[in-house]
Amino acid sequence: MEYEIAEVRVEGDRALLVLRSDHDSFGIDISFQKLQSLSESKLEALIKEKIRERLQLLADIRREEEESQKKLQALKHLVGRKIKLKRGGK
Repeated sequence: MEYEIAEVRVEGDRALLVLRSDHDSFGIDISFQKLQSLSESKLEALIKEKIRERLQLLADIRREEEESQKKLQALKHLVGRKIKLKRGGK
């Protein structure tokens, strides 16, 4: 998996690094002062850690979506079922 820094934004004392891959994009919010103080290797280590966290989050979301789909499939047979009431409410 490869991400690139697609954009850098600065607002006040905060910086946002926008990372982009072929299938995803997200931002890393960091204080401008901290960003300036990081060496190239420390910055790269920080970005790699944030990418790992992002990939884990995406995997968790996919897993939750798959579980929801399985639950939905288990109940899909209920769609269209007709319920009749006999006179007298029974």
